[in-house]
Amino acid sequence: MAPIHDSRARRARFRDWPNQAKPDAWKYGGGATWQYASYDPQLDLVYIAPGMPSLTTRHSATAPIACTRPARSRSGPRRVKWSGITSPCRNDSFDFDATAESLLADIRVDGQVRKVLINAHKNGFLYVLDRTNGRPIAANPYVKVNWATHIDLKTGRPVLTDLLERAMKGETVNVFPSRGTNATLIAFNPKTGLVYLNSWNFPRLMRYVDFKFVLARVPPESSPP
Repeated sequence: MAPIHDSRARRARFRDWPNQAKPDAWKYGGGATWQYASYDPQLDLVYIAPGMPSLTTRHSATAPIACTRPARSRSGPRRVKWSGITSPCRNDSFDFDATAESLLADIRVDGQVRKVLINAHKNGFLYVLDRTNGRPIAANPYVKVNWATHIDLKTGRPVLTDLLERAMKGETVNVFPSRGTNATLIAFNPKTGLVYLNSWNFPRLMRYVDFKFVLARVPPESSPP
């Protein structure tokens, strides 16, 4: 979860590193919130999203960690209202962290005005969520996507293609998108209903390599074969 501070108690109510059950998990990093938060004063909700798990899990093919979730936390000394995982692909293998800006808007959906959260995700899908409960309303690609066929709106989870499985078997693959967008703000025009964003419509060459984790050491970048 994102760190929400109780100003009266002067301590963090939530921490965003992946394994809170492990006392020294902070040493290994992961789950950082490195982009903007949004706030809805009517709902009294803060919306903020953590990033990639950590070096210990992100480069692992088997560890069951996926912390690329837009965490939605209640402001003040209360509790997490809702959260969800957008790209549960074996430890964020595609580097699709969910830290992009959460744009809040009120739009008409099927004749009813809905409080929504719009997120242009690095994974190439543009999400429209009900910001009161986190349930997906729509999720459509805004760039070429080949790692998933679509987003299941019942679960909010992507339906994967065979791309990750092929990569884990040793094949070098082209992942579309490399990142749909990254660290750039989006805009929404309520008069036209249009969302404006910067996009990157090109692939990433990916292959799995042997990696040994050493605490506090940054791994060298792997050169292509």
